[in-house]
Amino acid sequence: MAVTKSTDPIDILLEMGIDLDNLSEEEDYLSALKEAIAKIQFQTKGAGDERQRILQEEVIKVRKSRKAADPKFKAKTTKVSPDAFFNRKEPEAQPQPVPGQKALPGKGPSAVVKRQTIKPELFKKAYKFLNSTSYINFKLTGNYVIDHFSAANTSPFYDITNNTWSDKLVNNLIDLNQLPELVWSDQIIGTITSQSAKATGLKEGTPVTAGTIDAAAEAISVGVNQPGDMMMMYGSTKFFISINSKSIFDERLWYAPWLFKNESCSLAGLATSGTLTHWFKKEFARELQGDDIFIQLAKEAEKSPAGSNGVIFLPYFSGERTPIHDTHAKGSFFGLNLTNNRADLYRSIFEGIAYGTKHVFDTFADLNNLPKKLYSVGGGTNNKLWSQVTTDIIELEQIIRKKTIGASYGDAFIGALALGDVDRNDINSWNEVDYKIIPKKNPVYEKGYQHFRNLYENTKHLMREMDN
Repeated sequence: MAVTKSTDPIDILLEMGIDLDNLSEEEDYLSALKEAIAKIQFQTKGAGDERQRILQEEVIKVRKSRKAADPKFKAKTTKVSPDAFFNRKEPEAQPQPVPGQKALPGKGPSAVVKRQTIKPELFKKAYKFLNSTSYINFKLTGNYVIDHFSAANTSPFYDITNNTWSDKLVNNLIDLNQLPELVWSDQIIGTITSQSAKATGLKEGTPVTAGTIDAAAEAISVGVNQPGDMMMMYGSTKFFISINSKSIFDERLWYAPWLFKNESCSLAGLATSGTLTHWFKKEFARELQGDDIFIQLAKEAEKSPAGSNGVIFLPYFSGERTPIHDTHAKGSFFGLNLTNNRADLYRSIFEGIAYGTKHVFDTFADLNNLPKKLYSVGGGTNNKLWSQVTTDIIELEQIIRKKTIGASYGDAFIGALALGDVDRNDINSWNEVDYKIIPKKNPVYEKGYQHFRNLYENTKHLMREMDN
């Protein structure tokens, strides 16, 4: 994608040939703005925040312009905030006639519909609809393929019960032949062509596998291999993948085929986690200097006792994903008094994320599907306070491998697996266990968790009213 020099999304929309006057719905404006803003290259570390700021400013301009032109115009209620639009999920969007399969705005057909609306001529010219991985694989091999795990994210084009493409829920929106061939992640999908060899420097004839989404590759990298194994990924968000012995459909979680034939998994995720520590540093630790600011803050937080001196933190700064699926959910510090300090607030963030994590594990427990082995990965594992607080609250042992490179390491292993150079159990020698985090039961956390759950349940109506 060519990088535009302009940083004005409206200018970019005009350059893209989009007629703003013909975008009748605010959602169309937002989708167009999102596409325009994606073309802007920001050089600062705060690129994501800057992108959100510009989106918010432009939405305000658009609404004022529309209101001036048409006094009867009323904007649709739209939560313009991090994750709520760029990674939008709305569980009530459409009914769920196929178990484990939801039609969500911004996913699958709704994204295609927006392309039809915004660029109908371009849509008519489309030959295939691919995700980024499929496109790269096409450029490398000339073949149109997608792995089943990734395809499951294009609900409801993907029939999750039969592992095939389906048009039952999309009313012939597109020809299913325009979708890539479905394959398993350990399949070789072709070889490097002469053309791609010249472009990349890779050897012509080199085998290429289907690959998969980064989180799934991370799970492979830490040894998630059989039913009862779960990956817990500490990142900007928190993500969970649990291998199942049988298909489990529950509306509080997500479901997908696993990377290998005849295997399935349950998925869960928190909307924000690591992003909250960056937000806190930016807003409340501006005077701290050096490359170890997070270490400094963690040392401060260690001085605050379990329970953060009465502060309960709701981490719903971008709504929440599993298990509550609430785009209206709001973040908060609750229980503050004049004796609380920065250490209490920062520690409460780790505890709040951990309480949200326990809510996920309670859901797995309801389904008799708690992990037998919990493998953790991601940058957050280096934060000893966060890791220990999480273990103490969920009351489960965490297993940490020596290598925490993550997705790239898992992809390398899948490649070796596809070539027959390893079997799945070899990951234990590729990436040995480094240490385990042992839970320490604490009644303060038991009480805090109940406060956490009650706080959301008793204020969620206010959260929704605030958005309306």
